[in-house]
Amino acid sequence: MEKKDKWIVQQGLQLDLIPKRSVDVRLLIQKEQTGVWDVTGMGVRIGPLHSATSNLHGGGQAKKLAPFLESLFGAEGAHIIIEECHQLARRTALTVERHFGRMLELALDIGIDVNGYIWLIEVNPKPGREIFRELGQIQTYQQSIERPIQYAKYLASVQ
Repeated sequence: MEKKDKWIVQQGLQLDLIPKRSVDVRLLIQKEQTGVWDVTGMGVRIGPLHSATSNLHGGGQAKKLAPFLESLFGAEGAHIIIEECHQLARRTALTVERHFGRMLELALDIGIDVNGYIWLIEVNPKPGREIFRELGQIQTYQQSIERPIQYAKYLASVQ
């Protein structure tokens, strides 16, 4: 390893909200029709037994976020966690955009530890939307497709 190499090391996290399963939150944040970042939707992904990932295409399942969190942390705890996820998404979107230029949408994979603290796991610039269909949230799914088009129309009108 050369001296110029840079590394980030994260401490181990207790993200085992369900024993022997990977669990994370998928959050989609997009620019709305006037270019403001807004959370389009969120859901929980639960991986298969003993799997290291929670991806839906890898056998994971989707659950609605609020009821899942309420069952673990109560209504007030769930509300706080969801609000913190929204704040994290906005801050992350602005930071990514500041460093890499104009963005349209980002998917965040967020871990929640056994104490209710949130942790950013990954940022995806080309997000999937299937979690919303899996959850039966057809309006959210449709909005996730429409927002990029609305934002493109906005950009075309202001330039």
